Amino acid sequence: MDIQNDIVAVWRNVAITRDNRDQALFKFNGFHTSFDSEAQLMAHFSELKRLFKEIKREIQCIVVPTRQSIDDIREKYASMIRGNLRVVASSHIQSVFHYLKTSDELGAEERRYEFYIGVELGKSTLDDEAEDMTYKEMYQALKDWLSSKFAKIRGDHHLYLTEDRLRKISRSNNEVTKFLEGLPFSFTPVTTEGMTKLIPWIFNIGLRFPPNWQNWEDRFTPIFNKKGELIARIQTEDDVLNLQLTGIENPKSRRYLTLHQTDAKGYNHQTHVAFLHMVSMPEEIHFPETRWLEALRSLPFAVGVSLKMSYQDADQRLRKLRRKKSNLEDQANHLNAFGEDAGSNVYQGISHAENIISNVEKEREGGYLMSAIFSVSSSDRDELMQRVNDLIDEYAGMGITLQNTYGLQLRSLLECLPGSRRYVTEFIQDVDINAVTASFFGNRQELGDEYGYYAGRTLSGTAVYVLPGLAASGAALTQSLVTVYTGKTGSGKSMAANRDIYEAALSGAKVLLLDPKSERKDICKWDEKLTELGSELNFISFSTKDEDAGKLDPFLLFDNRAEAVEVSREIIYYLLNINIRNDSAKSSIVTKAVKRVGQLAEPSIRFVKDELRNIAKEKNNENLPENHGPMALELASILEEFEDVSLARLIFGKRMNDENVLNYANQFNVLQVDNLQLPKKTTPSEEYTEGNIVSVAILFSLTAYMMKFLRMFQSELTVVAIDEAWNFFQNPAGERLIDRLFREGRSLFSPIYLMTQNLMDIPSSMRGQIGTAYCFKTDIPEEIATIQEFMRLEDSAGLEDMMPKMQSGYCLYRDLHQRTGVMQVRILQEHLFDAFDTSIDVRELASQV
Repeated sequence: MDIQNDIVAVWRNVAITRDNRDQALFKFNGFHTSFDSEAQLMAHFSELKRLFKEIKREIQCIVVPTRQSIDDIREKYASMIRGNLRVVASSHIQSVFHYLKTSDELGAEERRYEFYIGVELGKSTLDDEAEDMTYKEMYQALKDWLSSKFAKIRGDHHLYLTEDRLRKISRSNNEVTKFLEGLPFSFTPVTTEGMTKLIPWIFNIGLRFPPNWQNWEDRFTPIFNKKGELIARIQTEDDVLNLQLTGIENPKSRRYLTLHQTDAKGYNHQTHVAFLHMVSMPEEIHFPETRWLEALRSLPFAVGVSLKMSYQDADQRLRKLRRKKSNLEDQANHLNAFGEDAGSNVYQGISHAENIISNVEKEREGGYLMSAIFSVSSSDRDELMQRVNDLIDEYAGMGITLQNTYGLQLRSLLECLPGSRRYVTEFIQDVDINAVTASFFGNRQELGDEYGYYAGRTLSGTAVYVLPGLAASGAALTQSLVTVYTGKTGSGKSMAANRDIYEAALSGAKVLLLDPKSERKDICKWDEKLTELGSELNFISFSTKDEDAGKLDPFLLFDNRAEAVEVSREIIYYLLNINIRNDSAKSSIVTKAVKRVGQLAEPSIRFVKDELRNIAKEKNNENLPENHGPMALELASILEEFEDVSLARLIFGKRMNDENVLNYANQFNVLQVDNLQLPKKTTPSEEYTEGNIVSVAILFSLTAYMMKFLRMFQSELTVVAIDEAWNFFQNPAGERLIDRLFREGRSLFSPIYLMTQNLMDIPSSMRGQIGTAYCFKTDIPEEIATIQEFMRLEDSAGLEDMMPKMQSGYCLYRDLHQRTGVMQVRILQEHLFDAFDTSIDVRELASQV
């Protein structure tokens, strides 16, 4: 069956139609509500109502179901893998996605929806709208019509697209674009590539691989003005029809159509499509109890929707309602004159019109003439009709009547296409703006990224994928590279963090994990359980043992002598409590000593005390203060005392071997620091113990260690992860370390992962730099309030009740797109679950062995 498309030209994001309409098409990214309170839902309602109330044009809202194949997601993610662990990653990805596909975890495919809005830039699709046109508009319409007819006679079908016409289209399109940009949503003009998916969407329904039209934008037809100047490049009617090369069969039942499709791989498919019309809806719809498009999410099959809505101001609406009421009354009176009853439908119509008229007169608010078409598809006819019945039953529960109307299937298909005119006028309803807004068009509940590794699932069972390094690519709404994991011990915090770090390493990122309690090797036994990582997993220990002596000596960390001198001076200043402004004499002595060490053939920070003593022997050095001798000896003695503190050997000890050090070729490096005694933030500096002071000094070297790591691979993704990060926020030096990592990570596009007990451990001034957050179980009221504020959840009642009862493995998750919802973290491979579990039960078990 051949069909004639209403679209005769496409210019940018505008569909130009046979009846001289121009429809601008925009993709609506929607809004996320999976964890919104009632107050937040009402806020979204008010924002969405602005769209329908203020646009004051005819619009077409289209809900396009997309089938996201698990295989497609796997292939996309696998193509992104880089690094030394590609073979391991390939096997891991294959195993995980095979389980997702073959088990009841997800299934072979999942349903997602895309939202589009078409805005008529001028003429309406309703024939009786001509009564509202001015004489000037009617004259221009007649002139355009005659121009198009003469153009066709001359054989030039596009000459009617004059420079004035295109300028008018552009001006109106810009006005609509600016209006949409002023709303608190994200609307983007549909790209030329997007047009190849949107224009034929109903013809491609049910296809996993829709036809590929990547070069469609190159098949343009030039439009010239009278001077012969190029003024536009358009796709013609023939180009549009090429997108719809689908055979259509209208069976005798007239309740559905059969599409004979060819997919991108050349395979033929047969899909049955049924269209249902909304024939009635309740006089009053109460939001948020009723969100009538949201019902689609709960169905086990995909449903497409096309809403055509013509705006009417209060006066237009009253005029038509009164005319409708008058016609119904005339009909009733005429039948009564012959002794016949008009029937309940007529009297209900009169009563309904009276109620609406009363409300409109009182509120003076406009409304819409709306027609709604729902499409359901299946390759099996019996299954199709079962889905039709299920959809009807689903909406009947909301008081909305859907009807699979006999004989209107082809016209319904045509009306679902973008840019179409109204083909079905039997079920146009007069509805107020609240009823339209209550559809909650654009509502989403997805979390995570389009593809990536499988991180878990939402409460509704929707998969959550995470793509390592997405924030660094600039493709997400939030470009912050900091991920935070919070929660009580045993809630699943470490499990999730370990999984994410592992997946980052497999994806190709260079990973540096700071493990201050040595859990990964001593408790979780990663060296025994993650054997697939082979030599790419490198443990670097920092302990009081002889074998670890000197590992944090700046002169051994840095090849650049200037950097080593700078870090060494910072450490010595801190240990000797030197303030460069108040202790200029001591500062100049230490600086000279450190610089001399830097000039040695084999420099080491442990030689600084020796150089201080050498300086003490010098006389008449005009670059040093008069009393430099005693002062230098005193500084050397104090420094020597610190060297006797156990952990100080990491800095000042002589390196005993060159093994077990940071190897920058490794994909996964774990730093294990024993007995770090960082002081609490509330402890006065004069009360610091020697262990506290040395531990803080070690942070300076660790910071330098991490910075060097980040800078080594500026062309690759590098990740720094810190466990027990709350320790670092307990004192100013640790806080400065994290802040420096944040800034360095941001400038180098390197993600930072922090594991800490509470979100409130992190200073409020730094929380704004957090992009992704996993908040697991907590029962601390102050912490819950902090999470509420950070997640921007206005109503804390539900959160206060939920967070203390959160089951292990479940968390409140905020993704890079600033969407918040409850997620169940899933680790599907048993050996990984065992390796990543740092719960108390595992520790007790380990202590008994």
